[in-house]
Amino acid sequence: MAIAAQSGNLDIVLEMIAYGARDVDWAMATAAGEGHKKIVEEMFVRGASDFNTAMIAAASAGHIDIVRLIIEIDKRRDKTIDFNQGLIVAARAGYIDIVLIMVARGARAFDLARAEAQKGGHMDIVWLLGN
Repeated sequence: MAIAAQSGNLDIVLEMIAYGARDVDWAMATAAGEGHKKIVEEMFVRGASDFNTAMIAAASAGHIDIVRLIIEIDKRRDKTIDFNQGLIVAARAGYIDIVLIMVARGARAFDLARAEAQKGGHMDIVWLLGN
């Protein structure tokens, strides 16, 4: 199912669920990392609950629309996402817009995120997070 989610094939994902596939969390994370919004939404409807892994996947790949979707979905649940890992992976990859979202949502792992941004040569993020 993860391969179908990775390739963005919602029909196959749904067919596999109909035949008993259960790993909706893994499918959601895989789809999030590839930017497949419809699959992320459908996996939530089907009971996915590991939004931390999906957030990390989306943030590390720069899928800001998926990041925003996961935040919106998370508001409807009792649990909350740890935005620190999203901050770190977005900083490492140089996605400043996602870094800003993670900070606005409460991420505080600035030292590690700065170090990762510096390794990648993303000095705008290093500066943003303080030097």
